[in-house]
Amino acid sequence: MSADLHNLKPADRSYNSSRGNKYFGNTTTTQLYAPPAIVKGDIARILFYMIIMYDDLTLIEANEGSVNEMGNLSYLIDWHFDDPVDDFERNRNDVIYSYQDNRNPFIDYPDFYTLIYDERFNNEW
Repeated sequence: MSADLHNLKPADRSYNSSRGNKYFGNTTTTQLYAPPAIVKGDIARILFYMIIMYDDLTLIEANEGSVNEMGNLSYLIDWHFDDPVDDFERNRNDVIYSYQDNRNPFIDYPDFYTLIYDERFNNEW
């Protein structure tokens, strides 16, 4: 899981150190970290991918979580819409595929999340 390139996101050193191990949320506090708006959708799609790939990880509906609870699902869905897939993400997906032979389907098929996470389409997350 820690070696999966889809889980790595280039970040400015100050952003990375300010997040630490905080839970992803809509505000930055001592427990939560809100990334810059320009990358929120990217992070949401990374987390969607990680959750389906690794059984140890989960998304929850809360404003704080444990080590394996990565973020608030409602926020991530909003982030996915507010920051749609862009050329940088598509290129990153292609490059990662060239190294590890798998893709993030949430980048290739942005509506894929509705089959798994969106309560309007699926009552069980």
